[in-house]
Amino acid sequence: MMYINLIETYEEAGDIKTKRMYKATRVLEQEEATDEAAARFHEKRIKLLAEGKDVQIVRTAVLWD
Repeated sequence: MMYINLIETYEEAGDIKTKRMYKATRVLEQEEATDEAAARFHEKRIKLLAEGKDVQIVRTAVLWD
């Protein structure tokens, strides 16, 4: 069984000395992968991208916490 996840990547902290940003990932929504779910997640992704959020759709074999 496959699952589809809508995840957001955001900057969590920065290091001034190395000038690196550390990023974290948060699962916004997940469910069993179907064509309908993929289409709905894609619509949500487009809306969130327009709001300036860094979001991706990822397919996995297990549910994330």
